[in-house]
Amino acid sequence: MNEQNYFLNESEVSALRAFNANPTMKDAVKKVLLDNIYGQDVMKAGIAADPLHSRALVIVQESFKEDNQVIGQRLRAFAEAVSLLEHGFNNLDKFTKVEKPEKKQNNAR
Repeated sequence: MNEQNYFLNESEVSALRAFNANPTMKDAVKKVLLDNIYGQDVMKAGIAADPLHSRALVIVQESFKEDNQVIGQRLRAFAEAVSLLEHGFNNLDKFTKVEKPEKKQNNAR
């Protein structure tokens, strides 16, 4: 275990390696976790458009009585949270199965 993962035990690291080795599962989990962030601003076939489902618009609507500076601060915090979540999810790529190279016998000895 390296210093970046000091908060994980070996069992957790092993589980993350197994998770990361399954790209289908990784993509599915990412979709579920990020759906409320990414999915809300996307128009989908067969579903009526509802602009109030955009998280950015919800922030503005909830802040209607606040001044623009406060609304901007909340939107910036939301954008930063999205960025941090995406960065954290991308850190899963660091957990790959470590293959130990086979030792080749030196026949010259």
